[in-house]
Amino acid sequence: MNLKLRRPKKMIWLDIGLVNLVNEYYGEIIQGDYSGRVMEQVVGQTLLADLSSTFNQLVYFARDRDESSAEVDFCFINNSKLVAMEVKAGKTTTSRSLQGLMKDPLSEIVPVLVSWQELGIDRGMIKIPFYLLARWREFIGRN
Repeated sequence: MNLKLRRPKKMIWLDIGLVNLVNEYYGEIIQGDYSGRVMEQVVGQTLLADLSSTFNQLVYFARDRDESSAEVDFCFINNSKLVAMEVKAGKTTTSRSLQGLMKDPLSEIVPVLVSWQELGIDRGMIKIPFYLLARWREFIGRN
């Protein structure tokens, strides 16, 4: 199989303050708007810090098709299972990309939706609120 990388790697900064400064997000944050780009960086930093002691790679999933494209923000291996984590910071918390990946018969995944919603399980996805993200292993282990 000839695998072509058509998308660039996702850049996760190690300092959210630098992300805010370079992208001039401070005005939005002061007004209480923690947009998807900022929160995706927060989640990425949390995962990188937590996964740094293992030989784990943090990647994202993207499927290009003529009619639509699908992307899941973070994918990594935990306890021999693929964890697929989608970040939703806005009002919309549905993830068609994550739901589509769950339907793939070739992969056994642990689907996780990180958002402002409360902790729980919805349509087979583990929902983790941003403020509990550092404890993700506890919630993933239950699945």
